[in-house]
Amino acid sequence: NITLTITIIISYGVFHLPHASTSFVRHFLAICSSTLSYRDRWLLDVIQSLFLLISYFSHLFRPLVCLVLDPDILASLYRSSYKVIDYKEVKCGRMKKQREIVP
Repeated sequence: NITLTITIIISYGVFHLPHASTSFVRHFLAICSSTLSYRDRWLLDVIQSLFLLISYFSHLFRPLVCLVLDPDILASLYRSSYKVIDYKEVKCGRMKKQREIVP
């Protein structure tokens, strides 16, 4: 269970750190008022978009790693733990119907 927790924590860094660092560089250059050529700005846009796309793969990776590292989760998905509740109509005085739960 500890390896699952560590893997999930590391995956946050692996998937989000490149996008965060690219965003940091972009905003740092904007704060320093450095001039970038058109090609450099375009390259920074493309790299930031690519890292944003990579960060979306974390939504697929995390559930899959949970299923691989903890096989009990997959087994519990197929186990039905719900009980069926039947309702039985009961006639009360003055012809009113009332529902009664039958386990």
